[in-house]
Amino acid sequence: MKHTNLSIIMSIIIIVQLFSISTPISVTAYTSCDGIEEGDVALVQYTGTYDPDGDGEFEEFDRHRDNGAEFTIEPGRLIDGFYNGLLGMKVGERKNIIVPPSQGYVNVPPGSPQEKFEGQTLYFDTYIVSIIQGERDCDGANSGDSFGNQLASFFGYVAGILVISFIAIYFYYSLQKQTTPKCEHCSSEGRNDVPSEGKCGKCGQFYCRKSFSRGCPSCTANSFVPN
Repeated sequence: MKHTNLSIIMSIIIIVQLFSISTPISVTAYTSCDGIEEGDVALVQYTGTYDPDGDGEFEEFDRHRDNGAEFTIEPGRLIDGFYNGLLGMKVGERKNIIVPPSQGYVNVPPGSPQEKFEGQTLYFDTYIVSIIQGERDCDGANSGDSFGNQLASFFGYVAGILVISFIAIYFYYSLQKQTTPKCEHCSSEGRNDVPSEGKCGKCGQFYCRKSFSRGCPSCTANSFVPN
């Protein structure tokens, strides 16, 4: 029983490790739309942070995570670094846009709320929800491809689980085979690959059920304790 429990624990550990390796988190961007271009209107979820003291302690200064914010992508409407970072992004794409001071808030009038950001590097964790390009809605333009990608991902996920299960079962039985004592009677007859299925309750020798069918070959007791 002790060896069996050890094998089960080892198998669980192997499953967890393989599962964590085989299921990385990724975001697949749409491919049938060209990405954000100047003049597009984009619905964007983002969080803006900066390090005011340069000590690694970041502060959040702008956040549109729940419902997102809708932007017209044009120079002058957004700070240059954020505008340049959004160009080319596709629906479903996530990016950490880093805006250097020269492309952030520059020449800010004294007393403006944005004055504290002048000379600061800004960080925008950005996710594109939808893009309107002229009369084409990029949010649904790739629904067929999206369904195909989801279907392929599903079958890939199932295949991964099957492979993990097969490997786990293989390791389980390999460990069990290595840790289970051999049948004493069969080993005495030269058959060293026969695993025991229990032991004699009196003398403690390990036997398979067939060898113990007429009692313990060693002490003739009839008390069989399964593994």
